[in-house]
Amino acid sequence: MSLQLLDIAFLIASFAVIIAGCELFVNGIEALGVRLKLSQGVVGSVFAVMGTAMPESSIPIVAILVAWLSGEESMEVAHEIGIGAILGAPFLLVTAAMCVGGIGVLLGVAKKRRSIKLELDEKAIGLNLRFFFLVYALALVPALLRLGVLKWAIVAILVGCYAYYVKLTTQVGGEVAEPEEPPYFCRWLKKEHEWPLKLILPQVILGVSMIFGGARLFVYSMEHISLALGVSAAILSFVIAPLATELPEQYVSASWYLRKRDTLAMCNVTGAMVFQSSLLPALGIAATPWILEMSMVGSILICIILAALLYALLKMKRINGYVLVCLGVVYVAYIGYIVTTTF
Repeated sequence: MSLQLLDIAFLIASFAVIIAGCELFVNGIEALGVRLKLSQGVVGSVFAVMGTAMPESSIPIVAILVAWLSGEESMEVAHEIGIGAILGAPFLLVTAAMCVGGIGVLLGVAKKRRSIKLELDEKAIGLNLRFFFLVYALALVPALLRLGVLKWAIVAILVGCYAYYVKLTTQVGGEVAEPEEPPYFCRWLKKEHEWPLKLILPQVILGVSMIFGGARLFVYSMEHISLALGVSAAILSFVIAPLATELPEQYVSASWYLRKRDTLAMCNVTGAMVFQSSLLPALGIAATPWILEMSMVGSILICIILAALLYALLKMKRINGYVLVCLGVVYVAYIGYIVTTTF
C-alpha cells in the first residue's frame, strides 16, 4: 500500500478542525464557568478536561472494541494501539504539553503582558499533581506483577480515585473564572445582557464535536499512513496519537498562559494528567493483557518523577516559564531514544 496525498490532506485538515473546535470550546467553557459561578480550578480540571479528553479516549476505546470484534490475528495489534495511546498521553502531557504552555508564558513576557513567574492556586494544582503520581504508580503494578483476578481490584481503585478526585476538585474553590471575551454565540447581544445558557451550551457542544471529529479524522488518516509506511502500531500510537489528540490541551494552555490565567492553564493540563492516569489505564488493565514494553514502563517512571518534581517546585513557588519549557527537552530526548531503538 503506497502513501497517498489524500491521507496527508486528511491529516492536515484534522489539525485545523481540532484547533477551531478547541477555540470554540475554550471560549464557551469559560463563559459557562462564570454562569455557574465555578472556580478556575473546577473549570480547568474537570470541565475542560472531560471535554477535550474525548478524542484521546476514543482511540483506546475503539482499539479495544476492534480487538474484541476481530480475530486472533489482529487482536494483538489492536491491543498495542490501545495501550500505546493510553500511555502516550500522560507522557506527552507532563513533557511536551507543559513545554508548549511554557512557550505561551515566554511569549507573554516578550509582549510585556506578564511576568515569567506563574501565579498558581497551590491547592488546586497540588491536588492534581498528588493524585497523578500516586494513581499512575498504581497503574504500573499490574504490568510488573501478574495479579490475575486481583487486577480488578486495581481497576476499581483507579476508577474510585478519579471519582474522589472530582469530588475534591469541586471543594477546592479558588477564584471564579472570568472570561475576558463573550462567547462567540453571544457576541450579537448587548454587553450588559446576561449570556444565556441556551447559546453557551450549543457552542460548547459544537466545539467538543469538532475536537472529536477532527481527532477521528486524524486517526483514520494515521491508520492509512502507518500501513503505507509499515510503522510499528504500538510505537506509532504512543508517539503520534497523543500528539494530535492532546493538541487541544496544548493550545488551550498556551493561550491561557498568554493571558495570565495560570491556574486555569495549569489545571487544564494537570487535570488531564489525572484523567489519563486513572480512567484510561483502568480500561487498559481491564480489557487488555496490559503487558508493557520496557520503553512504556520507562515512560511511566519518567512521568511520576517529573510530576513529583513539579509538586516540589510548586511548594517552593519556583514554577516559571523556563521550567515548563525545559520539560520539552525530556520529551524530545525520550521520543528520540524510542525511535532510534525501534527502527
